[in-house]
Amino acid sequence: MAIIKTEAVVLRTRKQGETSKILSLYTKNFGKISVIAKGARSIKSKYLGALETLNYISIIIYRKEQRSLQYLREADIIHSFPDIHAQLGKMALAAIPCELIDKTEEDDHCNTAVFNLLIEFLNTLEKSQKGQKNILRNFYLTFLSISGFEPKLNSCSICSEQTHQGPIFINMENGNYCCENCSSQREFALSFKALEFLRWLQKNAVSRSDKIKVTSAIGKEMDMFLSNYLNVHIDNLNDLKSIKYLNQLSNDFEKNKQSDT
Repeated sequence: MAIIKTEAVVLRTRKQGETSKILSLYTKNFGKISVIAKGARSIKSKYLGALETLNYISIIIYRKEQRSLQYLREADIIHSFPDIHAQLGKMALAAIPCELIDKTEEDDHCNTAVFNLLIEFLNTLEKSQKGQKNILRNFYLTFLSISGFEPKLNSCSICSEQTHQGPIFINMENGNYCCENCSSQREFALSFKALEFLRWLQKNAVSRSDKIKVTSAIGKEMDMFLSNYLNVHIDNLNDLKSIKYLNQLSNDFEKNKQSDT
C-alpha cells in the first residue's frame, strides 16, 4: 500500500453508513478512482466542505493496486467554484462533463488531457457572464478530439471546398461531410452558418468559447448535431441524468418566457 498525493475533481458522491461518503474522483495522475472518506458527514469532519461535487481538491490517499475502493486520508480545497454553485444554470451545465467523464472514463486510467480539459471548462464557466452553452459545446468537441472521434469539419470530403451556399450533410459514423453539390445521400443536415461556428469552436480553446454569440436557432442546430454525434460514438449518453435535467431547465425557461409575453 502506498500513500500518494494528487489533484482531483469530485465527480459524484453518495452516503455510506451513518457518517461516511463514497466519492468518484477524477484525478490528475490516476484517472478516475473511487474513495471512501470516513466520517466525512460528521459535524466534526476534518474535511470542512472539501468533498462537495465539482470541487477541485488536493488529496492524499492510501492506494493499493487492484483495490476498487481506496481510502482517503486528507483533502484540501484548491478551488470550490462558488459562482457555479450559486447559479442553477451553471450547476446544470457543470454537471454534464462530470457525469460524462464518470460514465465513460475507465478506472485507474490516467488521461491528463481530459483532466486539464475539465479544469479549464470549470474555470471558464466560473468566470463567464455569457456564452455558457458555447463553453459546453467546446468541451464536447475537445473531448471528442481527445477520444479520437473528432468530426472533420474543415472542408467537403469530396470537392474540398470550405465555403458553401446551401446546407452540408454529415456522415455521423466517420465525421466527414459533403456539400449539397457532392452529397448523394442526405444524412445529417447542417446549415453553413452552424458549421462555421462549430469550426470556430474546434479551433479555439475552451477558455475563449464564451466570446462568440450565436442565435437560438443556430445554437439548437449545433446542439442537435453534437447530441446525435456523441450518441453515435459514446455509449449510454442518452442515459445521462444531467443532460435530461438541463433540457428540462431550458424547456421550463422557454415556457416561462412565452407566458410573460
